[in-house]
Amino acid sequence: VERRAGYVVRKGRRWLAEEAKPGEPFFVWMHFMDPHAAYDPPGEYADRFDGPTVGVERSFFGETIPRRMIDNMTRRPEHTSIDYYVNRYDGEISYLDDNIGRFFKYLRKKGLYDNSLIVFVADHGEYMGEENGERRYFTHGLSVHDVEIRVPLIIKLPGNLCAGARIAANVSLLDLAPTIADLIGIEESHYEGESLLGLLRDGETGGFEGALHIIAPEGDTIAILTRGLKLQARVPDIDGIYDDRVAEKRVGEWKLRLIDTNADPLERTNLLESNPELAEKLLAEMVRWIRLPGGMRFRGLDRMDEETEGALRDLGYLQ
Repeated sequence: VERRAGYVVRKGRRWLAEEAKPGEPFFVWMHFMDPHAAYDPPGEYADRFDGPTVGVERSFFGETIPRRMIDNMTRRPEHTSIDYYVNRYDGEISYLDDNIGRFFKYLRKKGLYDNSLIVFVADHGEYMGEENGERRYFTHGLSVHDVEIRVPLIIKLPGNLCAGARIAANVSLLDLAPTIADLIGIEESHYEGESLLGLLRDGETGGFEGALHIIAPEGDTIAILTRGLKLQARVPDIDGIYDDRVAEKRVGEWKLRLIDTNADPLERTNLLESNPELAEKLLAEMVRWIRLPGGMRFRGLDRMDEETEGALRDLGYLQ
């Protein structure tokens, strides 16, 4: 069941008031569904934003979207202007922002803010017609477009350590668990990601050299991203790529796109023909990753206990 941010914040404050013990560690996970389809901000937030938006400049179809290209969950029959939908999306962002601010104010009032580790992150972005005219607007999980895979990641360390540091390097959500473990002194070795603590301390002088590998969870696309270059692969039989013969047999069937995301943020220009050697190098790394134990096999899923599986299913993350 989706709950608005105000409800989630009230529940979080109540839990802290009733369960958190003075001087003892605690963990709170707050899951916000704003902003999300169907772009329905409450009260005054529905009209907080109005007028032209940057969405027009980035939209494949410009200001007016063909009605058939608007996702069913978000579509309003009387509205085909992208400005209308972007403004309502911004209204939901504003509503969420205000409520998170109220929660932080509560933490400060109770003397809990300064010594807390706070992580703000999203699991995906939102596609609003930036790339091409083949996909419906206002969706997610179907592509590896930057607007879907580049998500906010803000980490507030205890004592405001490293405050103000901005990191340009590519990192993964897989890095969050080892980062938190590192910060609270838990020594574990089974994480697939890496601790970001050293990167946080170094700021922009640090950086990961390795490539990131991404798969659209509900689509048929894989990507490898490194230093502003992205190789995308459309895989006709994505369930069959675990076959050990993937390098010899199946790769030739993939449809490839090479994108310079710095020069082409809308990802509309395929550089494959002009950079075949670079594409081949990135493709070899992608295949190597797929064939690793755990690469795309989502290691540990078959070891999930019934309680965890049931909890994830209740949240809508297992089909």
